[in-house]
Amino acid sequence: MKRRRQGSEDQFDFRFRREDGADFWAIVSAKPLFGPHGEHRGSLVAITDITARRQVEEDLRRARDELEARVAERTEQLTLEVQERRRAETLALEASRTKSIFLANMSHELRTPLNAIIGYTELLGEERDGEDELQRDLGRIHGAATHLLELINNILDLSKIEAAKMEIVRERCVIGPLLDDLQSTVLPAAVKNGNHIQILCSEPQRTIVIDRTKVKQILLNLLGNAVKFTRRGWIELRVGFEREDDVDFMVAVVSDTGPGIPAHKIGSLFSAFQQADGSIARKFGGTGLGLAICRELCHLLGGDIQVKSEAGEGTTFTVRLPLLPM
Repeated sequence: MKRRRQGSEDQFDFRFRREDGADFWAIVSAKPLFGPHGEHRGSLVAITDITARRQVEEDLRRARDELEARVAERTEQLTLEVQERRRAETLALEASRTKSIFLANMSHELRTPLNAIIGYTELLGEERDGEDELQRDLGRIHGAATHLLELINNILDLSKIEAAKMEIVRERCVIGPLLDDLQSTVLPAAVKNGNHIQILCSEPQRTIVIDRTKVKQILLNLLGNAVKFTRRGWIELRVGFEREDDVDFMVAVVSDTGPGIPAHKIGSLFSAFQQADGSIARKFGGTGLGLAICRELCHLLGGDIQVKSEAGEGTTFTVRLPLLPM
């Protein structure tokens, strides 16, 4: 009242109680009334029922509080789920790493007895002349042991890569003799399958700095696949060099006229234990690790590998590896 005598207006929310005992909310607006000589005569008061508005505001506040509580609860659930998932991923990675380290450390123990079997069969075979039954049995033992050693080598190589125990040894080498070694290695198998093989290089006398062993392993794997899956066809390895952003690259393209790869199989071609066709393992053998190892070795050397193929039209693999400066 004192404020209105001083000429101030007021507006505020107030809760009233009706005669029946029910409460209601209203906006109270009060302004002073003055006489002709400025004397305070009283106040003009307007009361507006805002019960419905206050109810809506209360409902909104309650809904907001409920939503905030649900969001907080869901956030806590998601946090726990993420933590659990990360814990599971950590355990899975640790298990995979432990497996890989174990297999990598088993390299010597697994390879030594197989190398002994292969060596003894070769010695016994050299001591016997002719093509008797024992000689053929020795050949079967030698072939089976060699095949098993190849599979074990692939598994161990992949395990070494996964366990980060594969070391890079960069060295100077001339590309020509490396390609000659590859040709002499795959030529007998190519001839056996009635294939023609051709290895070309734009600069055979060029000296490069790279991990020679791993480059040979990549190209030998690709050529070996081409020779294995192609019958009475052509296999070609073409090696060239490119320069991009002041970095030299070696580009090796392995192509064949074999059965090709269906389009829907290309996406999983470089996955471990995957083959383009389930019948391949039964017909040609292998574990489906070769291309996975090729890709991992390419990445390890800072490069990449790509494939283009169509069913019935042959396959082309392109390997691109950076070279260190001389």
